[in-house]
Amino acid sequence: DNSGISNTVILSAANPIYNGGKWSGAYPHLLGESAYAAWEKYIRYVAVNCYGAVSDYEILNEPNWSMQPETYADYLKRANKIIKKYAPDVKVTGFVTGSVPWWWIETLFNIIKDNPSEYLDVLSIHPYDFDSGDNSSVYNTGDYKTVIENENWSIRIRDDLYLSKTEQIRVLMQKYNCGGLGLNISEMAITSTTGVCS
Repeated sequence: DNSGISNTVILSAANPIYNGGKWSGAYPHLLGESAYAAWEKYIRYVAVNCYGAVSDYEILNEPNWSMQPETYADYLKRANKIIKKYAPDVKVTGFVTGSVPWWWIETLFNIIKDNPSEYLDVLSIHPYDFDSGDNSSVYNTGDYKTVIENENWSIRIRDDLYLSKTEQIRVLMQKYNCGGLGLNISEMAITSTTGVCS
């Protein structure tokens, strides 16, 4: 294919088959050897059968909302090992955090720092912009807060905030021996509140 277009496929553990057909909305059911075996079987199947059609796999989507970094590191490492065996030229993307939870990210860096390539090729974040209006920082003034009740989404993309988060991630990558990894922002958005963005 000469199009120059690449694609990213998210490998998710949200299939109800992992939990006897009952999807709980989180990942606690993924712990244990039977879950690991099912996960590895799934990864192997996809890596073999989609080889040549996929450029990059993201391992889970925003696992920080429902999984401890230690558990995620285990799933990431297992997926990376299998993908590299059956599709060695395909990139593996990890972290893939919802927003930028610094404690979660730094804990994961601590886990992978001795050999990052055993876990991933590319680090991804979803640096969503929120404005709580609580004046806890220069970004929480309320000037960009959505009008939707009980929501803190920003109504504008603030370049300085995105650049600041990206630079902080790059500093941590260097600090934790991950400077050789790629960095990708695979999701970002603002609210589409009626009357604000339409």
